[in-house]
Amino acid sequence: MTSFARSARGAQIQFPELKHGRKGTVAPVIPEEVVQKAIIRGLETYGYLVMVTSRIRKRSCCGNCGTWSFAAGGDGVTKGCPDLYVSHLRWPDACWMGIEVKGEKTPLSVEQKQLRENRRIVVARSFEDAIAAVKAFEASKWGGE
Repeated sequence: MTSFARSARGAQIQFPELKHGRKGTVAPVIPEEVVQKAIIRGLETYGYLVMVTSRIRKRSCCGNCGTWSFAAGGDGVTKGCPDLYVSHLRWPDACWMGIEVKGEKTPLSVEQKQLRENRRIVVARSFEDAIAAVKAFEASKWGGE
């Protein structure tokens, strides 16, 4: 059975089916792209400006042989760069917050770990994580008016 949820804007988000293992039902793993879409929609609903630096790679079909594969090459983004930059008109000029979106079990890269340890980015594994980080930032001296 497929489950659905509503995003902050009311859009329907489909979650993967539950898997059944030897020890019973295993909770579904929500893909990172679903988490990212929920974070973007939720933050935009609250009036935040969200810039996306990541892209979801899609498979493409080779015109010569007909096989499907993912595009090769990098994204053109510096390693460790967060998936989202968030700002608000209430914040000081040129003030942005970096949010790295991860699935519930997706590990951080070495570059992302360094940025997090140096407090240059926050990691969000859900919309709740993202909005809590934004609210904490706003409560600090940098996010206030």
